[in-house]
Amino acid sequence: MEKIRTLAGLTPDSLTARQGCAMTIKKQDDNNGFYGTMPGKECASARKGASYAISEFSLTADVFTTWERRFDANDRQVWGSEHGGYVFKKIKPYPFR
Repeated sequence: MEKIRTLAGLTPDSLTARQGCAMTIKKQDDNNGFYGTMPGKECASARKGASYAISEFSLTADVFTTWERRFDANDRQVWGSEHGGYVFKKIKPYPFR
């Protein structure tokens, strides 16, 4: 509950864009989904000895995959999954109305 109260006061003007961390999102014609990634090594990160971050995702009607990784100045991965992203599979329809 504490996190919910903390986020309740968050407004768009209180956010700061991180330079180099914008995602490019493209529609995938082969699976009717979307794919997003950040370009190159431009998203600076200091988490656990990292120099830069890479984030990517794919989204289809049934599966959402997200892969977050951080690398040091020598391009060695220092944080995140080494073997692929987290995969979230739809198990029942959400009742959008």
